[in-house]
Amino acid sequence: MMSIVSGITGILIPALLISVLPITQGGFITLENGYEQLQLLRLFTSPHEYMFIGIAITLFLSSLLLADFSNVLGEREAFLIYRRDARIVGPITILLAIAVVITMSNEATWIYTNLRSHTGWLVASAGFFLLSYASLFGTSKRKGWLSLPRLATIAAIIQYLLASYAYGVSHLPYLVYPNVTIESGFTHPNNFRAMFIVYIVGFAILTPGFIYFWRLFMNDTTEAKKS
Repeated sequence: MMSIVSGITGILIPALLISVLPITQGGFITLENGYEQLQLLRLFTSPHEYMFIGIAITLFLSSLLLADFSNVLGEREAFLIYRRDARIVGPITILLAIAVVITMSNEATWIYTNLRSHTGWLVASAGFFLLSYASLFGTSKRKGWLSLPRLATIAAIIQYLLASYAYGVSHLPYLVYPNVTIESGFTHPNNFRAMFIVYIVGFAILTPGFIYFWRLFMNDTTEAKKS
């Protein structure tokens, strides 16, 4: 029962969270009696929504992280399973990303037009995906930073960052199209400064913790085996 519940929530949670993205692109919020109403029926009958959901549940990066972790531990059988999963979902992920752009051209023309002006970032993202995916077919048995599983993981992370940057810049200045912009989303400049400072402090606190976690569990085989 635990496996079933975990599996279902593992699909529903990322699927529902990523639904925020198509909502912010416009077309799913209407004004009724002076109040904004989210049109759930329109949202969940939109092909654009399901392309986003598909990306959320393919878990390409998760497979790479687990493959890298298994390689560090020397768990060859687990490594081969996770690498196989990454090989399978990798092409599916990139096809779904292309499908998102195609459906976006019909349902969110404004952001599609902006995205075309940042094609260079998308091409660079695709290049890092190819590097990541090609690394899954190598035969190197090295561990640590020089291993092919680690290279695949790092390249995939860079790919996601580049694609996210292109999408984020294309979305500006809107938080929710067409009613909420960055400027209108903050009631006062002091609020913006305060939130910006909090984000910087939070990032400064979390980054060393992430680096420590990476070194502890992904590089230190002894500690990883204890966990």
